Amino acid sequence: MNVSDVPVITPDVEAETAIYLRSVMGGVTVSADLAQWDGTSEVVHVHLVGGSRDRFTDRARIAVDVKAATRDRAYELASEARGWLLAMPAKRGNARTREELGPTYLPAPGELPTVATTWVISMTGTQTPGGDPP
Repeated sequence: MNVSDVPVITPDVEAETAIYLRSVMGGVTVSADLAQWDGTSEVVHVHLVGGSRDRFTDRARIAVDVKAATRDRAYELASEARGWLLAMPAKRGNARTREELGPTYLPAPGELPTVATTWVISMTGTQTPGGDPP
């Protein structure tokens, strides 16, 4: 088999980002899925909103939406998440984190104050012999 025929498997950038923020932002709910969220507690919502990929690198566009009781608290948590994201290590491959859109307040009547940021997080994949998933 030619090496170019072997698939390159990239990490799930959305999941890796949520797992990482959950591990460093003690006491704050971090989730990629809001199905279980009660709608009233603080939450850092990590979700994929697009991106691009070539053979070796996934450049995931990740939104990080912070919901909190007050606008100030949402900005505080967004600032903490920003600091952690810029320090994020790669689980495997090379991780590069770049903020695409800085903290933006998203007022929505009847909902918790939300501050959003958007990131491009790039992770390099690995080839798997025989094409078997890792």
